[in-house]
Amino acid sequence: MVAPLQIGGGIDIGGGINIGDFPVGTLSFTISPSDFANAGYGENIVTNTPTGFTNNGTQGPGENYYAPQLGALNGGISPAKLDELRAFWAANGLTTNSASYIFTATWDASSSPQSTKVVLSLFDDPSYGLLDIGTVSTGTNVWQTGGQDIYNGGGDPAGLISAQGTYNFPATFTLYSPLITNNSDWC
Repeated sequence: MVAPLQIGGGIDIGGGINIGDFPVGTLSFTISPSDFANAGYGENIVTNTPTGFTNNGTQGPGENYYAPQLGALNGGISPAKLDELRAFWAANGLTTNSASYIFTATWDASSSPQSTKVVLSLFDDPSYGLLDIGTVSTGTNVWQTGGQDIYNGGGDPAGLISAQGTYNFPATFTLYSPLITNNSDWC
């Protein structure tokens, strides 16, 4: 028997067909300040690692990114978190090292805004593992179409544009459905 149509944070039609955002814990994971000690970051990012960052950029989220470093050789203080992300990626059929995906991020209450779309990519390396996070403007519907340019969005109507704001951890990232893949990756 197929489950009935449910409307709320997302639509679950049944038979594995889902549209929109889903409740925390179903297709989500959380990153906390205790998960990392160092982070890489791109243009126009003001960092307060590991508490969070401010994005002042207007380019694509591939240029204005923040990347908590989870691998042992680059400040990862919670190897279990990198293992958790590997398992999440595998369970959801996501590709590491070569693709980025749209997620909904719910940031700490001290953030502004407190919820955004983000493009995420997991660089899976035992020593240098990291999670690339690029905040995405939803001012246009471009983010809803896969295959976007994550680097040159500022001024490019065909690319994603970075969302400005102050983003603090912990943050919960919920995979958006239907799956939206952007094939350009930071790594």
